[in-house]
Order: sequence, then structure tokens, then C-alpha cells
Amino acid sequence: MSLAHRLLNIEVNIPYEDVSRAWKTQRTTWSAAVVYSATTKELAERALLLLDALVPTCIKYYWPDPDAYESMYASIKRVAVAEQADPRGLVLRAAFQEWEEKVLPKPKEAELPLMGNGKPDYYTFGSTGPELEVGDKCYALDIRMVWCSATIVQRQREFSGQMLYKVHYEGWKQRWDEWMARDSGRVRRDMPPSSLKGVSSVDMFSGSRAAPQTAPTTKAKKEPKATAASKATAAGTAAGSKASSVAAKRTAMKKMKQRLKSVISKRRGSKDDVESGEADSSAKSAAPSGALPPPPKNTVPIEPGEDVAIGDMLMALDVRNVSRPNPTPPARAHSRYTLPVSMT
Repeated sequence: MSLAHRLLNIEVNIPYEDVSRAWKTQRTTWSAAVVYSATTKELAERALLLLDALVPTCIKYYWPDPDAYESMYASIKRVAVAEQADPRGLVLRAAFQEWEEKVLPKPKEAELPLMGNGKPDYYTFGSTGPELEVGDKCYALDIRMVWCSATIVQRQREFSGQMLYKVHYEGWKQRWDEWMARDSGRVRRDMPPSSLKGVSSVDMFSGSRAAPQTAPTTKAKKEPKATAASKATAAGTAAGSKASSVAAKRTAMKKMKQRLKSVISKRRGSKDDVESGEADSSAKSAAPSGALPPPPKNTVPIEPGEDVAIGDMLMALDVRNVSRPNPTPPARAHSRYTLPVSMT
């Protein structure tokens, strides 16, 4: 994962309510400037722009201790004003890691049993990840934090200049295909060797691999020879444990698929929303033609010809919620002029 991608990921997870109003107009050019940062000094300058855009309530929420925020801000500023050289981005990496711990959401406790131990790869400044073409085989880190065999099925460049890969996980349907950035650290050309299959991530800063932790080996004690009855009991126990293990794996896989389906349903609109929309539409069709719902409580109707100032808060009835039998409904009176109501 490159430093530029980490900064962009931090910005995406900050709500618009926590930044100044002018940030919406600056965000597009800021994202492109982050992607095309040629030095760590330029990247630090972009990070300071984002920090300066945070509102005071946001800073107080993420950093209850003001000294912690000032320390992180000062470390980034020293790189931005060239007081401290950081060619490999080690200083920015530490600052961004502290920032991520404050901003990025934590996984839910119910999701932890379904999560793997995979982690994205971390790159030095200037590294942009593997260069892959459509059809290339690779390994991708899915939302369960597990490295899976995948194929590049599409690639495109965002408006900010960031290269995106669309990966298809082998053995999964196309609906699970996922877009991920080239420098996100979630795409690998090759997996670690068989001797290092337990490696969860590669740290490009140190160039080393963290071997998986293994339990200490101890010499097994000699046991007495088992009788025929004990062998049968052991075989039955082994068969039972194997069956329970298979059942546990099936249950875990079922839960994982349910979680993945819920993620997809949230993106496309949940089933409950669709059912509620159908119920609303059926209720509207059953209502009498031309019937209007009662006005909200504590509201005063606007008389015809009454002036309304810019900025006044009003309650309006959407014309799409009114069932009219005529294909061309009559015009509706407006405070200043008359507009025909069109069926949409």
C-alpha cells in the first residue's frame, strides 16, 4: 500500500460534516495532486491541506488529547517545509498509521471469526504496485482479509490518475468481482514460496517477510500399544471430530456467504427497502384517485400569491407520490407563477 493511497483512503473515510464547506470544491484537484506527488515533501503538503480542512469538533473527537494531534501535525509539517528529509517516507508512514487508527472503522466483533490474517503489502514512496494487464493471473486480498487466486478482467484510470484493477476471484461468481487500486497493496503477482505460505504481508520498507508464529515443538512421549477396543474407540472419536470439523467449516462458510450477500445488498439496495417500496406502491394504488395525504403537524399552508424568501425552510409534497387518473394532469399553482405538473 503506497503512502498516496493511504492518504486518499483516510480522506474517503472522513465525513463531509467533519471538513470545511470549501473542501467539496477542492477535493478533485487535491486527489489528483496526491496521486501525482513526486516527492515526500509534496505529499506532506497535501496532508497538511487535509488537516487544515478539519473542523475543530472533528479534531476534538478523533484526538481527545490535543498534544497527540499537535505532535502528528508537527511531524508532517517538518517534512512539508523541508526541515526533515524523508526520502523513503518513513516519517509520513508513522504519521499516517496514527491517523488511520483514529479515522478508519474497526471490524465488528461478530465479523472477527470470519476474518483472516492477511494484510496488504506496504510500499516505499514512489512504488505503485505490480503492473498487470487484462487476463493476467494474480493474487488479491478480499474483504475477509484472505489472499485468493484471481484474474484481472478489466482496468481503468480514475479522474485522479489512479490505476484501478477489476479482479475476478477464482471459484466465485462474477458478482463478487471487485475494483481495487494498483497501489492499494491488495494485488500481488505471486504468492510467497511454499516455505512461507503463512506470511500475511510483505513490508517493502524493510524488505523482509514476517514468518508465521508456530507452536513450540516438544518430543512426544511413548504411549503403550493400543488394544483393538481402544483402536475402535479412537477411530470413532476421529470420525466424530472430522464430521464436526466439516460441519463447523460449512457453518463458517455459510456465515461468510451471508455476510458477503449483505454487503452486496447494501450496495444495490436491501431487500427490505424493495419490499417496503412495493408495499408503498400497492398502498398508493389502493388509495382513491387524486387523494392527497394529510399535511404534517405544526405546519402552516402557503396562501396563493404569498411570497417566500430564499433560504426559508418549507415542506413540499412530491408530485410522484400523488396518483392521478389523467395522463395530462392540471397545472398546479405556484407562489409566483404557474407550472404544469408532469408525470415522471
